[in-house]
Amino acid sequence: MTSPVFIGLICGVASALAYASLATQTPLAFGLFLFAPLGLFVAGLGWGGLLGLFAMSAGAALSGFLLGGSGAVGFALIVGLTPVVSCFAAERGAFAADDAPPATPLSPGALVAVSVSCAAVVAAALMELAGVSEPQFREQMSEFFKQENVRDMIGLAAASPELFEQTLDITVSLILPAMTGAILTILMLLNFWAAASILRRSGRLMRPWPDLAVMRYPNGLAIAAILATAFAFASGGQQMYAAAAAGALLAAYFIMGMIVVRALASALPFRTLALAIVWASLIFLTWPAFLLIAATGLADQFFNLRGVGDEPTSAS
Repeated sequence: MTSPVFIGLICGVASALAYASLATQTPLAFGLFLFAPLGLFVAGLGWGGLLGLFAMSAGAALSGFLLGGSGAVGFALIVGLTPVVSCFAAERGAFAADDAPPATPLSPGALVAVSVSCAAVVAAALMELAGVSEPQFREQMSEFFKQENVRDMIGLAAASPELFEQTLDITVSLILPAMTGAILTILMLLNFWAAASILRRSGRLMRPWPDLAVMRYPNGLAIAAILATAFAFASGGQQMYAAAAAGALLAAYFIMGMIVVRALASALPFRTLALAIVWASLIFLTWPAFLLIAATGLADQFFNLRGVGDEPTSAS
């Protein structure tokens, strides 16, 4: 039997190599980077949170060796934090001593909320570490938007200096942080799902497979999403941090919105056409469609559009 320590080491090394490959700035490296958290999720979901933590430590050490101290910190924060915390949360109720009552497992919705909350914190921290609030970053973005092909692409070719500055401010303080949070959340949840699917097929998944159709988030996640969105549109130094958190949280409600849309469309005689229209709107409208579907997910939180009851933890 393969030692769990060896498995954790291999998972950590694989995650670190995928993370470090981004330094080559090739399309293949970018594709590998998207799956950097996968190894940590596999280790933690299959063998427990402690092995996931060991895998993250091994990955951080290798990243530090390859990229320096900043590489180790970046790996631990961007790649490692969310998988490790999520795996410790998933472990609850899965293992218990013979003489101790088992803990109540977290529901699938609560597990997603844990992962998304971690992604929101990481996204906000990245805004600080990347120096988004620094004047130098704004100058770099200004030079980028002044390129003729970029101005043509986003419709600013004939924009006045005032409109250009407004667009730049909105991009730096709102759009870029929100996109960072949304992408990070979706990336982590996809890796979470992929790791669980792999372990399910191998018989190593520590929890029963959840029924996503009845998944519900804790009410606190909706409140956090609403508050973060409100602060994101308020003036002040906290705007970009709130926008990063809002993007992460709204991405979770986008996923919930898609679950709601699928559930509602199942009762329609033209279900396939309805779903095709929704996907087409995402392709052609992008952010407006994203926000509308996220709002649908939020509405389901308070008005139970799907008509499902409380999510049972036993199904998790």
